[in-house]
Amino acid sequence: MAQWEIGNYKFHTREEYRAGLRDMGKIQKILKCSDVENPKTALELYNAVRDRRIIFESIVGQRFTDFLISQFLNRFDEVKHQAKEKSVGRVIIRKTKSVIAACCVVTVLASSSYFAYYYLSEYKSTQALKELSESVARSELEMNASSNDVEETVLGSVDPGIPKGVIEAGKKDNLEVLTKYNNLYMENKDLAGWIKIEGTIIDYPVMLTPGKEEYYLNRNFKKKDDLNGLPFLNKETDLAKHNTNMIIYGHHMKTGEMFGSLQDYKNKKYWEEHKIIEFDTIYEEGQYEVMAVFPSKVYGQEENVFKYYQFVNAKTEEEFQYFLSNVKSLSLYDTGVEAKYGDTFITLSTCDYEEEDGRFVVVARKIEKANSKK
Repeated sequence: MAQWEIGNYKFHTREEYRAGLRDMGKIQKILKCSDVENPKTALELYNAVRDRRIIFESIVGQRFTDFLISQFLNRFDEVKHQAKEKSVGRVIIRKTKSVIAACCVVTVLASSSYFAYYYLSEYKSTQALKELSESVARSELEMNASSNDVEETVLGSVDPGIPKGVIEAGKKDNLEVLTKYNNLYMENKDLAGWIKIEGTIIDYPVMLTPGKEEYYLNRNFKKKDDLNGLPFLNKETDLAKHNTNMIIYGHHMKTGEMFGSLQDYKNKKYWEEHKIIEFDTIYEEGQYEVMAVFPSKVYGQEENVFKYYQFVNAKTEEEFQYFLSNVKSLSLYDTGVEAKYGDTFITLSTCDYEEEDGRFVVVARKIEKANSKK
């Protein structure tokens, strides 16, 4: 039962309540400095929320963001209404002018409708992903809070070689799914892991559908149509056997969503501030250090060049060295990160619009993670 309230909003924990208070403080500052009923201002503020220049932490902030969206969407409705009225007047005045006016009206209605649909879809997609992230965080907190009880009451009845965080709750390939991902895995068994780069917008589930690799290119976690899609693994990925290189594909959205922000790695200073990528499979946690960043492209089959997207498993040390030497020589700058035969990698791949079929690639080597559950 809720113990804390802010207006009509009820909170079940002290931390949620404090997050609500922080959001209220931010909103009050915004209201003092900005005319939020102005559609242009509302859109600018929404963009700031979307780009995480303004960060809300609770349902209070989410509802304020909904209000901002309603303000600029209402303006689109007004534009439609005015355009329709003008088209009727022009039809009455002169037939030839009405044809031109009708064309203009169609353009206005189509562009404004798409604009509204785009922002609304983007917002819903972002909120859905945020809810998934919060679900994982809650599971992890609950797991940590009950770890002592779990150790005493459950570990005694399972294989002692299984770590605390992976007590049976869901299984795949006879392997234990990490407790913090179990709820999401039970909801969608295409879930393969989770990727996060601290201090960036990248904080997403990663999917795997070997039979149809690009299934989540334009679908969300609920398998519904979504412009953003979700990051997904190369179809040859085998989570149970530990590939040498796991390739993760993601859209380059111009809003920065999905893997759009990977382009920032073109700047060495950005790399210096975001060297570590966290990528957990559903079976184990993982941490990776960025080793190389470079532009590439999808080449023709007949072109005898290095194709990063064909390297998944190194059958020999020579194959390993071929991959390593190529990614390091292609890198836009020297990261100083080395690798040896037996190391494993993740490769993040997204579109690069600077050339036809262009790609931008970030390769990272797996490192030891403190307190990792293996």
